[in-house]
Amino acid sequence: MLAIAGILVVAAGMMASRVLLEEEAATVASYAVQQGEFVITLELRNGELEAVEAEQITSPQVRGQLKITHLFPEGEIVEVGDLILEFDKAEFEQKVTEREQELEAVRAELEKTLANQLVEIGRQEADIENRTAQLRLAELQVEKMKFESLVEREEARLKARQDELALEQAQRKLDAQHVVDQADRKKRELDVAQKERRLDRARKDLESLSVNAERPGLVVYEKIWKGGRAEKVRVGDEPWG
Repeated sequence: MLAIAGILVVAAGMMASRVLLEEEAATVASYAVQQGEFVITLELRNGELEAVEAEQITSPQVRGQLKITHLFPEGEIVEVGDLILEFDKAEFEQKVTEREQELEAVRAELEKTLANQLVEIGRQEADIENRTAQLRLAELQVEKMKFESLVEREEARLKARQDELALEQAQRKLDAQHVVDQADRKKRELDVAQKERRLDRARKDLESLSVNAERPGLVVYEKIWKGGRAEKVRVGDEPWG
């Protein structure tokens, strides 16, 4: 309010000088008015000032101990993208490394499982092919034995029946193997998905430890409870996550 009154007073003095120059031709001092920053200075004896619009920066919700390692200077203006607040990353970087190793391990187990399954299925399919061929040979032998003795014909038919049963058993074993493999593969894939989620969460926790300004503004520190009393936050503090 004082600054506004001062401008008006200066403007009124300039108009009065023109009248005096015309009527009395007297010299009156005048000053040029320039556009500039409008500054208001207040002196507070008690109390605190609060911004009408403010954005509160809080500790990230993470699992682990938080320790402040960087704070943007209080009372200074931040621009978009400036690093306002940062926490110690050592514990969280280690956690990311552990999660990466866990994911790598379960992925390796999945690949090993798939490879073993492929080998076993191939072996059983080859066995079925062999038994199919044996059955066909046994059936041909039965046809060849039609003019042989009854005993020889029965032996040939019995051999063909045994080969047929062996083929059916091999096929059932292969079908069961597919079911077992699918369940085992599903379990391994779920393990991989779980480890991927844990790694993603660990990476997000690590990323949240660095807080950058999303809009310009004046930095004002909040008070937190330390040792039973409220004090302004500072580097080295360990706030709750």
